[in-house]
Amino acid sequence: MDRDRDYLRRVQYRDATELAKRTKVHVAYRTASMSGFSLFGSLVPWSADDRVLDVGGGAGYLWEEIAGRLPDGVVLTTADQSAGMVAEAVPRASATGRFRSVSGGVCDAAALPFDDGAFDVVVSTYALYHLPEPGRAVAEMLRVVRPGGTIAIMTNGDGHMRQVEDARVAVFGPAGRYEINRTFTPAMATAALVDHADRVGWTRYDDELHVTCVDDAVAFMTSSPPGTEATAAQIDELRSIVRSAMDRDGEIFRVDKHTGCVIATGCRRR
Repeated sequence: MDRDRDYLRRVQYRDATELAKRTKVHVAYRTASMSGFSLFGSLVPWSADDRVLDVGGGAGYLWEEIAGRLPDGVVLTTADQSAGMVAEAVPRASATGRFRSVSGGVCDAAALPFDDGAFDVVVSTYALYHLPEPGRAVAEMLRVVRPGGTIAIMTNGDGHMRQVEDARVAVFGPAGRYEINRTFTPAMATAALVDHADRVGWTRYDDELHVTCVDDAVAFMTSSPPGTEATAAQIDELRSIVRSAMDRDGEIFRVDKHTGCVIATGCRRR
C-alpha cells in the first residue's frame, strides 16, 4: 500500500488527516534542538528571487516552518499527486506572507509538466520513497532544475522508526514493516545525484523521539496500512506493547530515527 499510487492519492494522502497524526509525534516528542525541516532549510543555499519547485509537497508543512529563513522574492510551486494536498499546501505557504507568489498543481513526479531548467531549486521531502521508481523522479528533478542549480531531498533509511515498526510487525505480521524506508535511502538518493552535480552532501538529522503518550504512539502506528484497518483487539495489543516499553524505560517510548538531507549543488542535466 505504501507504493500503491492510486491508494495513496485517493485514501492515505487524500488530505493531511493521517499525515497529521505522524507529524504530531515528530513535532511533540523530538529530542533534537531543531526540527528536521529547520535543518533542511538551513542547508539549502537559497538566493533571492529563486524559482523553487517542491516535488511531492504534501500539505506544505515545510514552507510554513522555514518561511522565515528564506530570502525575499522566492517564487514557489508545489506539486503533488493529491489534489487535496495541493489545496492545503498553497494557502498554508501563502499565509506566511514570505513568498512573491505561490502556485500548485497536481502531477506525476515521474513526468513533471515543467520546461527544462525552469527552476533554480528543486526539493522533495519524505515523498520519493512512495514511487515505484524513485530514480525517474530524480531524473525529472534534474531536467527541470537550471544548469548549476540545487536539488535537495529529505528521505529515510533502514532502521527509521525501528521500535514503531517492531510493534507493528508483532501485531500485523510482515505487512506491518515500513518497507518504504528501504526503497529510497539516503545512500540511494546520493547515488542518483552524484554524477550530475558538482557537489553532493549528506547530513544526518540526529534525533530520537521520547513519546510519553500511549495514545499518540498508537495513533502513529495506525495511521497507515495495515494499521488503518486494525481491530479493537489489535489496537489493544499495540497499546500493551507501548505501555510495556514505557514501564521498562521511565515512562518513555523511545523511537530511533534515521533521516536527513541530501543536497546537490551545481547540478547538470542527464
